[in-house]
Amino acid sequence: MNELIKSNQQADMLPHLKADGRLHYEFVTKPKDTLAQLAADIHKAALVMGISVDGEKSVLTASEALKKILEVYPTAWVKDVSKAIEMASFGQIKLENQLNTISAANIFQWYRELRLNHPDKIGIPHLKNYQSEEMTGEQKYQLAIDGFKRLLTVYKTDEIGQMVYYNRFEKMGLLELSKEAKIQRTIEEIEKLLAKIPVDILADRIKRRKTYEFRDYFNELPEPKKVNWAMWLENPIVETAVSNLKRKLVVELLDFCDHEELFENYKTHIANEYQVAVH
Repeated sequence: MNELIKSNQQADMLPHLKADGRLHYEFVTKPKDTLAQLAADIHKAALVMGISVDGEKSVLTASEALKKILEVYPTAWVKDVSKAIEMASFGQIKLENQLNTISAANIFQWYRELRLNHPDKIGIPHLKNYQSEEMTGEQKYQLAIDGFKRLLTVYKTDEIGQMVYYNRFEKMGLLELSKEAKIQRTIEEIEKLLAKIPVDILADRIKRRKTYEFRDYFNELPEPKKVNWAMWLENPIVETAVSNLKRKLVVELLDFCDHEELFENYKTHIANEYQVAVH
């Protein structure tokens, strides 16, 4: 966390770094939202580049890239980082001897290239233009429909999409799972993870320690296992188990249901939300 400490010190000296939209402000105050946004940008870029990116790896890549950008460019804007990733995916930014991959190092260098060679696309003017373009209900509706059409073709592999649409499907009342069933399936996911702890957890000293603490606690529980969720809900193993289950429920729903019927229901749901006509 040395990078964030250094960045916090810089913010104390430069109060304007705390403005909405600044990478420092967003990453410190809303780290999960900021990482989720950049992970989504990485995923979109991967689709454009014709490569595959694991959902969890996207978050780790975004985290490492943002820390380095903050260290070197403390005045960066979040939208500029997103712009650099987008431009690189379409070949508008190129690095010498660049491989067809998305890494933390590449993202940092793409952002540096954006600052050096595309100064007209960075900073406050770019941010203001972006914010002033308020989308109409019709535009939001069409964007949602296009996104849903894409989901139906890639839902088995799109981990970020699975997480996004879990909340939507739950709001539509399509994921009706009893509390008991949800707990039992979460326990099953936990057991799978403890049998083979993910590499990204093992590679992180703090997450690894927390995982071992939970494993000791979990193994001591009598059958049937009754986890104190309030105490352990933010443990990396439990968080991963919950995320895995949410993604599985989305895949199971889309495997089981009639896609045309679901699409019509989704259009009606979105049209009502944005107060537009279904089309």
